[in-house]
Formats: sequence, C-alpha cells, structure tokens
Amino acid sequence: MRDDLGSSILPCRLTLAAWRRRSEDPRGERKRPKTLTQSGQSVISWANTCISSHQTFAKIMDFYKNLTVSDWASLIPFGIACAAVGFGVKTVVDKQIGGPCNPKIRKGESKVVDTVDIEELGNKAVFCRCWRSSKFPYCDGTHNQHNVACGDNVGPLIVKKKD
Repeated sequence: MRDDLGSSILPCRLTLAAWRRRSEDPRGERKRPKTLTQSGQSVISWANTCISSHQTFAKIMDFYKNLTVSDWASLIPFGIACAAVGFGVKTVVDKQIGGPCNPKIRKGESKVVDTVDIEELGNKAVFCRCWRSSKFPYCDGTHNQHNVACGDNVGPLIVKKKD
C-alpha cells in the first residue's frame, strides 16, 4: 500500500499512549498523522519519522546496559551457535575462493621477482609454483601437502637442458 507521496505505508496498531508520543515532535508541537482507509483497514503514517534515528541506537544500547548476568548467560549458547555458523561459512568460502596464493614469502615487496642465470642451473632445476616452499624459488615438495589440504593440483616448474 502506498500513500500519495510514494512512500510505503504498513498497517499498524498503536496504543493511545504510543500514538501521543509519536505525534509530538521534539519541540512539543503536535504533528498531524495521515490516516488512509483502504479495504476496511486503517493505516496511520507520520511524516518526518525515521526508524534509523540516533534515538534507536540509544535504545539498543540501553537494552544491553540493562541486561542482568543471567540474561548474558542465556545469550552464550546463541553466541556460540553464531560463531560456529560463521566459522563454517568461512571454511566453505575459503575452500571455494581460496586465500592469497602467497601466504608468507617476501610480503613486504609489491611484486616478488626472482632471476636465475641459465648457466648456473646445471642439468636440471625445479622451481616452486605453489608459494609454500621453504627454499623458494626452488621446490622442496611442499606442494604435495598443499594439494592434499586444498584439493589443488599445482606442481613444480622443471627446467632442464635438452639431451
């Protein structure tokens, strides 16, 4: 249901005291509510009211300030359940999206670049592509554990001389 100003209006039931509180502005002047009747329902709306005002935040904080120890204790299971759901969602999202591919190697640099002289390679060199090697840029086989843990299939880059 919409009023003539285009804002949505929801049906509500108000007590007389609540109606009086809502119909007074901070200066003590009365605001006149709009009343629309449609299909047998009376709908009351007030102009210039916002549910996200500073008073709403203050009321929420008052609610938490007035909780007793037993009230806080009864919230513990709910908090644990929320933490468990959050951890579960994070685990699923991390498996699907993954974290950064470089977890620890030279994080202070904007771009990690290594140069290896071909003459120094010898017959064969094995380079890390999973970013988990403790001998980076050379592979130490850490990608095997990474592949099992993450369901990945990354392997090393092998550079060797032609026979």
